[in-house]
Amino acid sequence: MDISIRQAAPEDAAAIAEMHIASWHAAYTGIVSQAWLDSRNLDESSERWKNNLSGPADQKQITFLAFKGDFLVGFATAGQSRSEAYSDYAELWAIYVRPQYFGKGVGRVLFNRCAAYVQEIDYKNMFVNVLFDNDLARKFYERIGASVIEGSNGTVELGDQKYNDIKYEWKELGR
Repeated sequence: MDISIRQAAPEDAAAIAEMHIASWHAAYTGIVSQAWLDSRNLDESSERWKNNLSGPADQKQITFLAFKGDFLVGFATAGQSRSEAYSDYAELWAIYVRPQYFGKGVGRVLFNRCAAYVQEIDYKNMFVNVLFDNDLARKFYERIGASVIEGSNGTVELGDQKYNDIKYEWKELGR
């Protein structure tokens, strides 16, 4: 599959938000509250993305977009860890692919670009948080070389409910 990758810009915000919400529904239905999923608002999400992508040049993360032709099929965000406990790691903040492109290599291409980027900013290791019950994502991370960080179980709050999550890591990127 011919996929092109480029860095996201503020004018991509609406397209990213639309794809992000569609991906959430595909990935998280049956895992998180349907009410929370249904409460995702395209206008608010677009505005958040526009603000995030309009940040200063030295911001601590970058978002890459994957296209098939002119069609946005996925995105990923990576950069400095948001967790003090993992400050020596880069963090894969997000990786989402349109449902019809699951299993077609888009996620791997996005991951590889993120891994290259974090190596460029001098990180050797990277982690990602994943909902414990998100088997599809966990299997994906395992297929691309991640392993569970023992003792990293935690919780994340989405809306008014808490969900178990876990960290996966990639050690010695680029080896």
